[in-house]
Amino acid sequence: MSHMLLPKSRMTPIKVKGKKGPRKRAWQPPDPEYLRKKQQQELLSGSSGGSVPTSKRQRTRKPAGAPIEQLPPEIIERIFHASQNLAFPRCSLRIGRLLSARTFLLELVVVAFGPTWDVWFGCTRAQVVSYVGWERDVHRFGGNCSFQRAVLACRWMSWAAVVDAQKIWFRRHGAGRHFEREIGVLVTQGVMNRADEIWDCFEEDWADLKDGCEALLFAEQADGRHDRRALGRLVQQCLHYTSPYFDIHFMTKIPDYLIGGPFSWDRAKLLFWLIRAGATMDDDQTWELARRGFNMVMILEDPELILVMLRLFGSLPRFFDRWPDHVLKATRGMAAHALESGGIHRTSVAWELTVEFIEMLPAPGLDTRMLE
Repeated sequence: MSHMLLPKSRMTPIKVKGKKGPRKRAWQPPDPEYLRKKQQQELLSGSSGGSVPTSKRQRTRKPAGAPIEQLPPEIIERIFHASQNLAFPRCSLRIGRLLSARTFLLELVVVAFGPTWDVWFGCTRAQVVSYVGWERDVHRFGGNCSFQRAVLACRWMSWAAVVDAQKIWFRRHGAGRHFEREIGVLVTQGVMNRADEIWDCFEEDWADLKDGCEALLFAEQADGRHDRRALGRLVQQCLHYTSPYFDIHFMTKIPDYLIGGPFSWDRAKLLFWLIRAGATMDDDQTWELARRGFNMVMILEDPELILVMLRLFGSLPRFFDRWPDHVLKATRGMAAHALESGGIHRTSVAWELTVEFIEMLPAPGLDTRMLE
């Protein structure tokens, strides 16, 4: 019987133990003549200025990351400032780490608010006399309102950062400039030569605000209530408040977190700086946001902070004015209930001040501060 044989190339190879193909070549010492010629070539290439070929292990690796990440931090900072795009640090972890230093953040504030300070630093609103409509002249006012709003909305923003940035700007461009300061109804004029005076002026204005609230906090009558005439004067002062300075663009608005909370002393000082600089609420910020901020203020544990925040809210046009009638009535009822039930003794003045604000609001559709 004949058997069919498969081609040899298709047959399965049979492995035999001990046979692994041809034997490897035995080790031999290197040829001394070859080593001598190689050393001579290396010496000749070194003396002629050529580069000695390096092994694979000695070769440097190419830097990882995008080419922009290899730029010096100063160049990256200039690109960031020129773009005015606050999402730029998020494009890379390395770039985000480089641009998160406090020096870079202060420089960002200078870039955002510096053009406005170049025009208006040292001027008070009451002393400026110019052409009709100068307060709303977008082309000559100085600054980019959108960029300023984006910087103010950053979570690292604080009153200390903006005051320190203004000091940096002053050392570069503001030394020896004419400076006016409004103290009550008086306006002092002179020349500012030290950057620390910016910090001192802000702290003095802040101390005046706090002292007024602290005096009202402890000024109680025999029945435990506060003098309604003193409360009325404070409310009138808030409702007719006009910012004395031009430290921001007139179209720059207050960010939502300073209206809706949560609140602390640092945020209260930042809100005070913005109101003092001329910031107002945006048309898109609804009464629900203001109501939420009011509710968060009234549950604070520090009674002095409550009064400070209520006074700042009262100085903002459109804060209480946008509340519907039923919300105002409900708030007045809450205040009456809190005063009748006693509650916390030192927070009663906050509810009394709230009632005064509601009762002295202008008629619907009329805001005397916006008409001035």
